[in-house]
Amino acid sequence: CISEHLKEKLDKYIKRFGGKVRLVRTDDREGLIRARTIGAKHSTADVVIFLDAHCEVNTNWLPPLLAPIKHNRHVMTVPVIDGIDANTWEYRSVYGEADRHFSGIFEWGLLYKETAISAKERNSRSHNSMPFRSPTHAGGLFAIDRLWFQELGYYDEGLQIWGGEQYELSFKIWQCGGGILFVPCSHVGHVYRSHMPYTFGKLSGKPIISANMIRVVRTWMDDYAQYYFIREPQARKVDPGDLTAQLALKERLHCKSFKWYMDNVAYDVLPSYPLLPKNKLLRLNEEGQLAQGEWCLTPKGVRVEANHCVKGTVNGPWAYEEETGHIIYTRARQCLTVDAPRPGDLTLTRCDANNPFQKFEWKEFYQ
Repeated sequence: CISEHLKEKLDKYIKRFGGKVRLVRTDDREGLIRARTIGAKHSTADVVIFLDAHCEVNTNWLPPLLAPIKHNRHVMTVPVIDGIDANTWEYRSVYGEADRHFSGIFEWGLLYKETAISAKERNSRSHNSMPFRSPTHAGGLFAIDRLWFQELGYYDEGLQIWGGEQYELSFKIWQCGGGILFVPCSHVGHVYRSHMPYTFGKLSGKPIISANMIRVVRTWMDDYAQYYFIREPQARKVDPGDLTAQLALKERLHCKSFKWYMDNVAYDVLPSYPLLPKNKLLRLNEEGQLAQGEWCLTPKGVRVEANHCVKGTVNGPWAYEEETGHIIYTRARQCLTVDAPRPGDLTLTRCDANNPFQKFEWKEFYQ
């Protein structure tokens, strides 16, 4: 850590633990991802466990998390993550009944999602408290064999600050001979905050998360990478840096293909998030926000621009009229129109049922 404010107070505080807690200081701010790697490299235990700072462990959380690793050092274990209210500190179960189990999956923009475990996974379990396989995980809370983490190259050294690391590690573990288990008997509470309480420092304003995601996509997803770029077309402009070391690691560990991963591990992704058609996916939500990835269509006078979506706002609102095929800017009752002289541009004009440049065929893929 960089302890600008704590300094010797922190040194004095950890002395009460009799040497069980080690303080490692870095010269620069490294961010979450590299801090974990630094911590693992300084660790001497058989298993390293990572928890977000804003967590509270529940009774008997640790033994169930360690037991699967004792039997198979190539599995990473993840506790059930309960919720802690950021305002009242109320601790509550996120999933309700104890027999409701969910595994981690993703949509093609690599947003973390969860789904009820498949019938195939349910049928493989001999009792309800048995750990179950998950294609990926939320990222902040897990246990892993220290030497196995080292063999995997820790996290990709090119990832910065925060973002995408859970997919990098998940894909790498599964494709390179390991697995991820969610452990129902281990519970840890997590404070779900309404905002990020820190900035990216000197890297603020730079496409850090996009660059991280692209490193993961280009290293591990093979031909499936195209679906990320369909979902996030602006990401093609972002430079992910040199991937030589990561591709060499993948070859050295004889890792399986992403198709193998989709067919054998993440087979429950496609029913919820099917493969995307090229270049044409738009999202129109209930609030009337019309967007592609993180880019929202925003009226600017008679012109329509693609601007970065702003959290908590609606760039519109828009509505789709199925009978006419019109996409209507509801505040002005004008229609989205392809500019005939410049077909790459969009404008707002008076709605005209006979204007072919205002007719959009909308095919729903998922809600």
